[in-house]
Amino acid sequence: MSSPDEFQNDPLDVVLSGKSKICGDDRLRQAVLAGTLGVIRRRRRLKRCTMAATLLGCYLAGMATLAFWRQGGENPSKPPSTQVAADGRSKTDVQATLPPDFAGPPDQKAVYIVASKYDILCRQADRYLLDPENLQLAVRTYSRALKYASADQRAISPEHDTWLLMALKDAHSKEQKHDSQL
Repeated sequence: MSSPDEFQNDPLDVVLSGKSKICGDDRLRQAVLAGTLGVIRRRRRLKRCTMAATLLGCYLAGMATLAFWRQGGENPSKPPSTQVAADGRSKTDVQATLPPDFAGPPDQKAVYIVASKYDILCRQADRYLLDPENLQLAVRTYSRALKYASADQRAISPEHDTWLLMALKDAHSKEQKHDSQL
C-alpha cells in the first residue's frame, strides 16, 4: 500500500457492484435470497413461539402460586384457626402428640383448649390480615382484642404477634403513657 491510487482499478469492486458476469445470474441470486429469507423467517417464528411459551409458563406458575396462597398452603407461620364450640371452648387445628399405638378415631386427635376472648379476636384478625381488602377490619378486631388483653398479653411479642398487632400494641402503650402524664 504505497499510495491510495493503486486500488482504483481493483477487480473486486466490479464483483461487489454486481456488474460482473460471475454475479450476473439473477436466478441464482433469487434462489439464495429465497432460501435465506425462509431460514430467517423460521428462526424468527421459533423465537416468538419460544417467548410466548415462556410467558404462558410464567403466567400459569403465577396462577398456581396464587391458588396455593389462597388455599392457605402449608404455611407454618400462619396461626391455627380457632372455632368456638357451643360449650365455650375453642377447637384448633393443632394435632396432639399421640403415642404410636393410638388406635382411636381421627377426630379424637384434635386438641381442645380454653381460649380467652383476646385469643379468639386475635386469631380472627389474623385471618382478616391475610386479605389486603380486610385491613381496616383487622385493625378494628385487633383493637377490640386489646380491650380484653391482660397486661402480659399487651406486651409486644415478635415471635407470636403480627406486624399490625405489634404496631397497635405499641400505639396503645404510648397512649396509656400519655394519658398517665396528663
